[in-house]
Amino acid sequence: ISDFIDLKIKNINFISTEKNHEQIIELYKGYDFEIDNVKIRSANSSKSIALSLGKNNGENAVFQGKISRVNIIDDDGGIGVFTGDSNTSLVFETCYLQGCSFNIEGTIYSTFISCAVDGSPNNAYNLKKGPNSNTHSITFISCGAENANKSGWNIDSGTTLIEIIAPHAGHNNIGKYKNIGALLTLNNSTPVYDVSNIKISSPSSFNNSNSWDIYIASPNVGELTLFNVYKKSLPYGIGYDKKWNTNNLKIY
Repeated sequence: ISDFIDLKIKNINFISTEKNHEQIIELYKGYDFEIDNVKIRSANSSKSIALSLGKNNGENAVFQGKISRVNIIDDDGGIGVFTGDSNTSLVFETCYLQGCSFNIEGTIYSTFISCAVDGSPNNAYNLKKGPNSNTHSITFISCGAENANKSGWNIDSGTTLIEIIAPHAGHNNIGKYKNIGALLTLNNSTPVYDVSNIKISSPSSFNNSNSWDIYIASPNVGELTLFNVYKKSLPYGIGYDKKWNTNNLKIY
């Protein structure tokens, strides 16, 4: 669906069993929309995107959208929700993903509230720059990730001004990787771009991987600030690349 204004998609179930399909629902180049009480079941394609918002350029962005009570089950580990370049003013509320992930690539000033991801084959929430837009000014409030193969949140190149309030990680890093965080991994795979000004408050990590709760994987990561840290809820603490500047870590 493209070139739209005032769009509502409500109370619908989508089921796709087609092999090697791509997007199931794709919205781009529009604004003022609502997606509510929508269930998507995707199978037979590890490359699928269940819900795709915008594209890899700002001309096709979407904005002023509320996405609520969306339930996505992916049997083959595709992307549950993709939100791309220059999307703005999006609110995701009480969305649930199983076996897939959120991929946030170039979206700005948007919010995720009480969302959950179970059993992602990779990271549950992936944030990085898009082809033409950095990701910044994203807020997560009381969101969770459980049984992810890697991290709950993975923040990579071209991502700044991210605030994560009361995140919950439950038994992530089931792949038992050494240098990742069960709750959060900060990386910068493209040194030209910055990863900085990441703020975490009231974090909770139920970690049985014997690895870090939070890990800074690159020396090119900037400031990380933590507030209201309860030691028992962050039992394995914070690890970092040996070359990372530890002065960039602030704990209150």
